[in-house]
Amino acid sequence: MQKQYKEVLNLILPSSEKTKLAKIQEYYLNENYKALLANEVLKSRILYIDIVAKLVEKDGKRPEYKLYIKPIKWLPEITIKNLWVFYIFCIIHWFIPIINHINFNNNNKKLNITKIKNFILLNRLFHLFFNKWFNFVINDAIWEILKSDSFKDLFEENNIETPTYAELALIINTMEEIKNIWLELPKHHFSKKLSKTKNVEALSLENVFLEIAMKYENKVREHMNFEKTYMKPASYTQDTKQKTDFIWIFSEKESIWKFREIPIQYTISDYDEKKIEWVREYFKKSNLNEMVYLQVFWKIKEKQSDIQKKYRNWINNPDYRENKDINRFPFFINEIEEYTQEAIIMYFYLHYIRKPQKLNFKINGIDFSKTNVKYIKKRNWEIIYVVYYKDEIIWKITLLRKSNNANWK
Repeated sequence: MQKQYKEVLNLILPSSEKTKLAKIQEYYLNENYKALLANEVLKSRILYIDIVAKLVEKDGKRPEYKLYIKPIKWLPEITIKNLWVFYIFCIIHWFIPIINHINFNNNNKKLNITKIKNFILLNRLFHLFFNKWFNFVINDAIWEILKSDSFKDLFEENNIETPTYAELALIINTMEEIKNIWLELPKHHFSKKLSKTKNVEALSLENVFLEIAMKYENKVREHMNFEKTYMKPASYTQDTKQKTDFIWIFSEKESIWKFREIPIQYTISDYDEKKIEWVREYFKKSNLNEMVYLQVFWKIKEKQSDIQKKYRNWINNPDYRENKDINRFPFFINEIEEYTQEAIIMYFYLHYIRKPQKLNFKINGIDFSKTNVKYIKKRNWEIIYVVYYKDEIIWKITLLRKSNNANWK
């Protein structure tokens, strides 16, 4: 059986092209996901990537290494600058990244540290890192590498700036995030309790919304005066026990680095009084101060069969994904842009409930000057926002917010 798994992995990337670091990860992939490797499904989900540290000049200061991810196989060879987006992208589509090379780039010079003697000697530590999750051994090892003359000489001989401890630590942090993806996947996809994910080729409309959030988060920051905004999927426990589909994380420009987190319950059904009452009851008993019930009247539902066909083609055909435009992050929603207008509008108006303002810009063919919102204060702790585009109802947002004088009757 072990031979069978190795054959599967060698079909993905030939053994001759893999570093020892990649082979260590493959070993633990075999150990952790044997059943899935025996299934054809997983073959299209393994991504080989390089971590790239590129030296960027700074006026009057020492140049700094900036970190990027570059897919090698089964995604287009783009340079991914937003690592958070890559991590969430992997989790929601259950892609499993395997690190192959770690390159330091200085203009046209490149040094691959996975091939140097000092790095290969760390193999046993990487076994602890990927199997036992002992992160501290790697951090100790960074100091040992940095202090060694041979490591410094290697960069000097290649005329490449020697990284600082902080810059090496960024690489280790990226490796930890890759490891965390492996840990998160069972929570979102592999648990036997997750009946809604038994069809591993099915696309959930929650994931469409998460991709929209990732794709347009910079536009929200640009147009709506947010410093940061993120959306991450809820874990199985949050989904089943805390009535949560997403966690919305943001900071506003007047309170930089003061992050807020608000859980969101998401539905594409018509207004369901029974469901919203269920959310209300949970919210009243919880320790939460705010919660959002996000309801969408989404035309995408009418095209769900066509979209599922497109998704099966996209998720099961890595060669198809690999040949996509290298100038665009390879979101699945790029395949169904004509169906996503309402979801894009609802993502921007989610931020409106934090910062009410007139939206007067155009994005992806949507003229936001033709959107408007009406709100109803149902009780002193519940406000319903109704959003329209060209006088047609798009969605509703129910904001639940506790206060000292909240009347729960």
